[in-house]
This record gives sequence, C-alpha cells and structure tokens, in this order.
Amino acid sequence: MLTKLFYCLVLTLLAFVAHAGEHFIAADHALIVYEGRWRSTTGGEASAVWAGTNVQLTFDGTNVTLTLTAGNKSDQFRVVVDQQAQGVVRTKPGTNSYLLASDLTPGVHHIKLFKETFYGAEVIFHGFTIIDGKALPTRHRYSGRVEFFGDSNMSGASLYSEKDGGDTGTYFAYPSMVSRMLNAQPSIQARGGATLGGEGPNTVLSFIFSDNWFDSDPSYRSGFMPDVVVINAGANDIYRVEKSGQKAEVKARFKAVIQALRDIHGDMPHIVLFNAYGWDKNEPANYSAEVVDEIGGNLSACHFPWMWEKWHGSMVEHAGQARVLSRCIAELNLGINIVNQADVFNGFGESGDVANGSFEAQAAAGFNAFGWRYHDDGVARIRDPDSAFHGEYYIQLDAGELVHQGTDATGDLLPGPTKGTEQFQLELMMRGASNSIALIGADFEAQPMYNRQHQKLTQFRVSPEWQKYEVLIEPPAGSWKSFIILKAGRGTIDIDRVRLVPIR
Repeated sequence: MLTKLFYCLVLTLLAFVAHAGEHFIAADHALIVYEGRWRSTTGGEASAVWAGTNVQLTFDGTNVTLTLTAGNKSDQFRVVVDQQAQGVVRTKPGTNSYLLASDLTPGVHHIKLFKETFYGAEVIFHGFTIIDGKALPTRHRYSGRVEFFGDSNMSGASLYSEKDGGDTGTYFAYPSMVSRMLNAQPSIQARGGATLGGEGPNTVLSFIFSDNWFDSDPSYRSGFMPDVVVINAGANDIYRVEKSGQKAEVKARFKAVIQALRDIHGDMPHIVLFNAYGWDKNEPANYSAEVVDEIGGNLSACHFPWMWEKWHGSMVEHAGQARVLSRCIAELNLGINIVNQADVFNGFGESGDVANGSFEAQAAAGFNAFGWRYHDDGVARIRDPDSAFHGEYYIQLDAGELVHQGTDATGDLLPGPTKGTEQFQLELMMRGASNSIALIGADFEAQPMYNRQHQKLTQFRVSPEWQKYEVLIEPPAGSWKSFIILKAGRGTIDIDRVRLVPIR
C-alpha cells in the first residue's frame, strides 16, 4: 500500500514539473494583437472567418502552441516566426492544440498565425501556450493602413498552383505582399466569385458591412480607419448583368461601393480601383478611369497586366501585381512608401525583358514556380554552379516539353496594343545532346484571353556546348501579350540566360 502511494506521488510530481513552465495566454489577454476582422464570442474567445485575419504574440520563450476550435472543413493558416514565413497549420474538426514553434533560441520572439483560406466557417481562437517564458508587448509601428476589398484574384485563389488548382494563399497574395512592402497594416475582405454589387453576401457592398461574410449589417463598423482602400472586383459582375446595359450597370456598382466607403470613412481615404487590362474588351479596366473622372475626389485607377493563361495567377504573378500596386500607392504621396523588398521575385518582365531569364529565382514557402510555366509537366530546374552558363541554375527540357512566359507585347506594362512596328531580339544560351532540336519563338494574343495566334517558332540544331541563339520577335499589330516559347523538339536541351531585348 505504501509503495503504491509513493508511486502515485511521484507521478503527480512529474506531471507538475512537466507543466510548471507552461503559461497559457488567453484570447482576451491585452498583449495579444489581432489584425483583420475578428469578433468576440460569448465565452470571451476570438472568432474569425475572413482569410487575411491574423493573431500575433511577442513573447520570451522557446516553444509556443495555439488552441483553436474549427468546423468539419479544414482551413489553412500560415505560421510566421520572427517575420519569417514557416510552415502551415491545417485545422482539424473540434478543439485542438497546434505546435507553432519549438526549440527557439532563448530570448524574445514574435509569432503570427495568418489565416490563408476561407474554406470552412468560423474558427475560434482560445489562446497561446508558451513554455518557460512570458508574453511581452508587440512594438511594431506601421506607416499607414490599407483596406482591401475584392474577389478571388485578391484572395489568392490557386496561389500555390500554376494550373489554376490547389490551395488559396492569402499570405503570399498581393494584398499581404503589398502591405509588407509598404509597412502598412492591412484589412482584407475578399472571396472567390465576389461581385461589386448584386444579391447575396458575396458582394463587396456586403463585405463592407460584415465581420463574418455570412451576415451583413448596415450599422456594422469595423473600426479600421484606412489611409488607402483598394478595390479589385468587377470581373465577375460582367457575367451577372445583361449585356445590353453591362458597362453602365458595372459602373453604377462601382459608384455604389465608393459611396458606401465614403459614407463610412469620409472623403479622406484614397480609393484605388485596381483591375486587370489585357483580359477582355468588356473588363472594368477598360472604363474604371471613367468612373474616376465622373466621381472625382481621392480616387484613382491602377491597372496590372493579365498575362497568364488561366483564370488565377500563381504566387509569381501576384508578386508582379504587388509591385504594380505598391508603386501606385507610393505615388499617391501619402507618406506610405516602399520600404521593403517583395517576398517573391517579380513575375512580370520589365523594360521589355522576360522575368527570371536565368532561372535563378524561385517562389517562396516551398512552391517550385520559377516564372516559366509549367514546372510540373516534367521540366527540370537544375542547380549546378559548375555547369550552368550564368549563375547557378538552368532548365532542362526533354523532347516535347516546353516552358512559356507571358510578357507585355509592347514591353511597357501599360494598357494598349502593339502597332505592328515593335521588334524584340530573343537571346538565349542552349546546349543539347547529340542531334537535339529546339523550337524557340512566340505566339501572340489580343486583349481577350484564350485567343492565341500567329505562332512562329524557329528551329535550331543545338550544339553540345553552350552557345548563343537568337530569334526576332515581331508582335503583329493589335497584340496585347506575347508568350515566349522554349521547346525541345528532339532530344534533351539545357537553357540558360534568356533575354528579350527591345530593338524598336
């Protein structure tokens, strides 16, 4: 009997020692930082629905876990430790604890859990648990605030795919990337299929008045006072209104959204209409400038080129969009400037050149995209500093494989077609196995998507040693996009240092 009692006492003591260093920081703790639209539950926990919300804690410790309650559909959260993106947490049904970081160096750290998806419904945050440490104030200061409203492009739908599939990725979507570039605090309300106006909850007009997407309340106020509001919507509206009055109706919806924002925030925040040109002739980018002229005030239009061939861009294209939008916001002279580099290399070739022509750059967080579609059709990006012609990487194509990249046909990243007088020299280094044949060139597309034509490929018998090859690229009049094509017709071909040089 005495032995059994002693054994129980030892187990109790060991359990106490194991948990003595744990400190639970409840959701309502004053040192926890919430960004985006959260709301309190009756039990004092914090509830989030929108992708783009995040919860943060600065602490002195080495391990941290988090406790969430989620529904049956799994949502994805990005873990960020000391401003560096780490892995993801995928929620499980019910209440569960998730290890966010372990074995950190002793000292002060910052942890952020960023909601990347809106697949399920409500996710309830109960609190953090830190080991052998304590919570500390978060002292980061932002240069401004930016509020985002939009559709699937803004939410980062299919961000981790080059074939318009896979996970949403709001952390590496352009709104979050722009916010980090500008050191601005974001508030993001975006979801796939969203329209500017119309019926149901999936409209920007409804988003403005909703803390959880499902319910819209005209009396709701988020309390977030932005310096800039970005609206990236309208693409879905054109399929939901009668064609005869399509333009007038979409413009009216823009104006209704702008008026609602000004009713809430007043006239001071600058509103940016951010839409894509080079998609279709009836897209809002073609007339958003008219909305700006007709309304006036702190309102402007900013356009980015839609040069990829699927409905949604991957992380690489979002990096291109981020650079376009961050420049537009910086040029407003509101004291919000570009102070940080983008997380991902620029997917839009600038000054007429291609992007990532030496294949040195890769997307973030383990996503293998390198700016030339499609890596998952067998195309190999090879690291070999001793063998690459330029830098450390080159690509290898087997017979029948190809990569291609969309570029602005005029080379200036501005709206408008070619005149038919533009010329570019495509230069690349290639080598190949015996009797290898490469097909190099481009096809072209006017403003509407899925209408590529005028393909012209030049055939080369490739030398076994690195050698320079050149092709003249002449976009026909009316082209908005040029798709540069690198293809192996026969054998195995290595390619490096691709450049597109404007001639005139």
